[in-house]
Amino acid sequence: MSKRILSLLLCAVMVLGMVACGAKAPAAEAPADAPADAPMQYITPEDAKGLLDDSGYVFFDIRKAADSGAKTIPGAQAWDMDKAKEGDAEAGKATMTEATKGLDKKIILVCYSGKRYAQAATNALSAIGYDMSKVYTLEGGFTAWSEKFPELAVAPEGAATAVPTERPVIHMAGAGLYLTSAEILQDMLKDKYDIQIITIDSNSGCVEGAIYGDVDCFLYNHEPWLMQYNASNGTNFKVMNHLYYGRSALYSDRYDSLDQLPDGATIAICNDSVNMENNLLFLERIGLIKLGEKSASDAFLTTLDVVENPKNIKFVEVEISYAVRSLEECDAIISPAPSVLNAGKDPGKFLAEDPDKVNYPIGLTILADRENEPWVADFVAALETDEFAERFNEVFQGAMVLY
Repeated sequence: MSKRILSLLLCAVMVLGMVACGAKAPAAEAPADAPADAPMQYITPEDAKGLLDDSGYVFFDIRKAADSGAKTIPGAQAWDMDKAKEGDAEAGKATMTEATKGLDKKIILVCYSGKRYAQAATNALSAIGYDMSKVYTLEGGFTAWSEKFPELAVAPEGAATAVPTERPVIHMAGAGLYLTSAEILQDMLKDKYDIQIITIDSNSGCVEGAIYGDVDCFLYNHEPWLMQYNASNGTNFKVMNHLYYGRSALYSDRYDSLDQLPDGATIAICNDSVNMENNLLFLERIGLIKLGEKSASDAFLTTLDVVENPKNIKFVEVEISYAVRSLEECDAIISPAPSVLNAGKDPGKFLAEDPDKVNYPIGLTILADRENEPWVADFVAALETDEFAERFNEVFQGAMVLY
């Protein structure tokens, strides 16, 4: 199976995408001998819109060919800078040399979000000696443009009559057992699509990858977390279907029942706001703690809101990717059942199960401006077949539950 490692480097070795923290992935450090990035100057979508008919400007859509070939800005020229973004500076210079032959206009670079593709193109244009005072990057990229001016996110001229010569490449991300869903889909649609699977190594890896243009879709983070991420970051991720939810439970390698938990027991809970609240509410439902009222309607419950703690439980806050590892150090952990299965343990052996997880659906997730691309409907349809359900259930053995 084709797998490509996405380098959004965070500390976690493997994350289980039912949950997430809101931290952004840090940029990877460049090699010491790498040339410095050329400075970029930005133009807002509003200002760029006013230049669509200005003969002194040209728009370069530098996203992957499959994406610029689906929707673009009216009149934009397509120059795929994917190789340059991946570090092939010579390919970038060759592409921009061809793009600027005989050109003496101001250039507006259009990438996914105004970041890495635009930086690669800016570096290439600088390297070939183009007048950089004439080079602008569209602020927020095509994502921002399509949100503000959906009527100006159009199929490129001639796209309707274009005949594809090979299977479209779709990059689908995930981690651990969550890759299994992608692998099943990859096999089911192999005659129509070249689905390349990307292994991510952080909880926000899928969303970061989609923003940067490395990821087309994923089956990973649950919908409430994605909606919080949208609200916090101004993104527009959309879950196309409610496919399954992951069971979650209180697990222990030391005890067989809640009654056996000792006074002062240590319990590992998630350290991100959405899942910490869920974990605390779960502990309240099974009678281990009592919580006070929220300080505000939009606030999240934290350990500071515990008003009764009869067993004097000590909370250990961990990133979700470390929950299972904490079994050796803590008396108990709250963990998704799939991560327990992935660690080689029995997901059905727990002290208590959280019934609220049915409210945290996972489904095919994309950036909303891509929902009308033909492959999206094909993926959703395949995920809802009996064949997918049978193969899915065989792997997950009830650790994940289809709706």
